[in-house]
Amino acid sequence: MRLFTVSGDGKFDEYKEQNFKKRHPEKDLESWLEDNPDAILDGERLLIIGRQVRTSLGKLVDLLAVDRTGNTVVLEFKRDKTPRETLAQALEYAAFCETLDYEQLEQVLRSSTGEEAATLSEEHRAFFSLAEDEAASFNKEQRIIIVAQEITPEIRETAMFLRQKRLAVTCVEFRYFQSASREEVLATETVLGKEPTRDTTIVTGSLPRTDETKFLGSVDKPLRAVFKAILALADSPDLIHWGQSGFSLNVDIDGKHVNLCWGLPRSSPRGPVPGGQSVRTTFREIERNVSDASELIASFKERFRETGLFVPAGNEMRWRLQEPIADEQIGEVTNLLLDLAQHVRERGLAE
Repeated sequence: MRLFTVSGDGKFDEYKEQNFKKRHPEKDLESWLEDNPDAILDGERLLIIGRQVRTSLGKLVDLLAVDRTGNTVVLEFKRDKTPRETLAQALEYAAFCETLDYEQLEQVLRSSTGEEAATLSEEHRAFFSLAEDEAASFNKEQRIIIVAQEITPEIRETAMFLRQKRLAVTCVEFRYFQSASREEVLATETVLGKEPTRDTTIVTGSLPRTDETKFLGSVDKPLRAVFKAILALADSPDLIHWGQSGFSLNVDIDGKHVNLCWGLPRSSPRGPVPGGQSVRTTFREIERNVSDASELIASFKERFRETGLFVPAGNEMRWRLQEPIADEQIGEVTNLLLDLAQHVRERGLAE
């Protein structure tokens, strides 16, 4: 296969296939695919929750992800040919992942994102656009994906054997091209284990949800006014999404709900909630879903900071609620959220 760019005057500039190993370290491949997870597999998205995750034996998993049904996915990268020990290494990582419970997976996500209030179930729901009555059953199965410039015959044969034993192993080859002007192209192809279309029905009811009555009963009485005021901002009840312990306030853009903030109680069914009773922004979801949102987010981060109530929490801003709280403070925050909602609507959905 030959690749060309076409200039305005109709001239071709050919991309020549190159040896990736001679031009890039392996960490570049990790970074590229971490930032572009849709490019790893044909027609399937993966939510990356951690990079260089340390196992119980002190080894490092290149990337750890979850798929739409909640299965963990070990991604192992080789920038050249796959050495014989590649699958043994990946199997060791998958065995480690099998021991992880929901809380440990969520901690991987929090360590990776720097967001101490990140919730795996909500990140997963938003990333895969799950319906409100859908919930994943996390880590019931483990998958392995090997990505390399060349999958050797030995690895293909062993991977095929493992697939026959019902272990989900997928092999992906990539090709690397560079033009004379040093523009780069990366092409990927699943060469073994392309999964057939399968039932993507999600297990429902596996994650219990709170509601307004339970939630308000779980927070300190003097703080309820804050949450009641935020709940009242929703144009309709369905713009409040209830999670296991808290809720999110959403804005509707052409039928898609985009989170604006989270309200969190002191504890959840799993134990104490990081950050305690608090209000937390969801700028990462806004950036993911809203058109040209970077400048908007930077502006509102500063505005939240200027209230004197919110402090940075990873990539977000958080108001850790402490008594006493004045009506003026509640009004300032709700007005700020209303203004954010208006700006988000005006920007519209990202292409």
